[in-house]
Amino acid sequence: MNDKQRFSFSDDRTLIRANQGHSVQVRLGYEPLSPPALLYHGTAERFLASIARQGLLKGQRHHVHLSEDTKVASEVGARYGRPVVL
Repeated sequence: MNDKQRFSFSDDRTLIRANQGHSVQVRLGYEPLSPPALLYHGTAERFLASIARQGLLKGQRHHVHLSEDTKVASEVGARYGRPVVL
């Protein structure tokens, strides 16, 4: 199952690569798009004080994860505790 688009296959389906979670910069060949008017960030309630002080930080990752809908953002936040959507 690949519903989160975490990996993709080569055209001949003999190779697989990660689309997310790289520890090094990788060019995936995506075209830049204009973002929607609203984006959401899912986090756990316990991180709110830190976010209020420092803002959203990417930490050891390449990007801050933003979602187009609150359902996905809530699911992301729920992985780390009681979810909050910003």
